[in-house]
Amino acid sequence: MNGNRILVLEDDDETLAFVSLVLRGEGYEVYERDLLLEHVAEVKYLAPSLMIIDVFQGAEPAGWEFIQHLKAHPATASIPIIVYTAGSLTAEQLQQSKHQGIPVVYKPFDLNELLRLIRSLIE
Repeated sequence: MNGNRILVLEDDDETLAFVSLVLRGEGYEVYERDLLLEHVAEVKYLAPSLMIIDVFQGAEPAGWEFIQHLKAHPATASIPIIVYTAGSLTAEQLQQSKHQGIPVVYKPFDLNELLRLIRSLIE
């Protein structure tokens, strides 16, 4: 894994562009997608050192299922993930994220806090 590569999955174009711009300004290599990836193989190919995933794609919490699929696959299970969302996670999802060591950041988020969290997970 490249210690500098971040994959951002976000369906809101403005948020995606903003987060990507900030991360590139911090020296990270950023791969961005406005949709969830179809296959774990795509994540394995990109080999990110961290993923930032908006769990709500439209009104559906499809990102949560995608994260669980990543965590269940040996090739991607160890990639750190940050969940960020404008929606609410269920109590079960919050418990599962805590158990899996997946931090949850709520939008609107503090940019400095997000950057500190990214650094702590990558370094």
